[in-house]
Amino acid sequence: MSTILRYSLFFLVVVIIQIFILNGMNFLGYATPFIYIYFIIKLPVDINKNILLILSFLLGFIIDIFCNTPGINAAATVFAGFLRPYLIPALVTLDTAENRNPSIQLFGLQPFLRYIGVLIFIHHALLLTFESFSLFDPLVVLLRIVACSLFTFVLIWAMEGLTVNHHKR
Repeated sequence: MSTILRYSLFFLVVVIIQIFILNGMNFLGYATPFIYIYFIIKLPVDINKNILLILSFLLGFIIDIFCNTPGINAAATVFAGFLRPYLIPALVTLDTAENRNPSIQLFGLQPFLRYIGVLIFIHHALLLTFESFSLFDPLVVLLRIVACSLFTFVLIWAMEGLTVNHHKR
């Protein structure tokens, strides 16, 4: 399967899962997983920065359209996409990674978890701060950021574990 087709399918799958399944989840009134950020996480390490930003915007914009959230997902994904090329070398030691996707195999377990944890937290902090539109109750906003980040982190780690097991076969 061609790379463009594979990424297009991955894009479509995370958007559909987010819109039709995960947006309806709300654990204890605080935590909703936002796994669509997994698409940004898994793009090749050496992707062109302009393409990364365009894909980040398109992902957030499509989520915004279907969730009736004017621009907040787009802003959060573009910011995450903007920071991603700087986070990878800051959090992970790589020898060479041309056309390679971030993964546990490529980064190692702890660096990969650190990478996804930081990117998820940054994305969610911006998204949920924008969503609250104020810091009227900063403890509730902080609780939502932490709860949503943890929920998303666990789901993405589980999905990554499934791909690791799939590749070992």
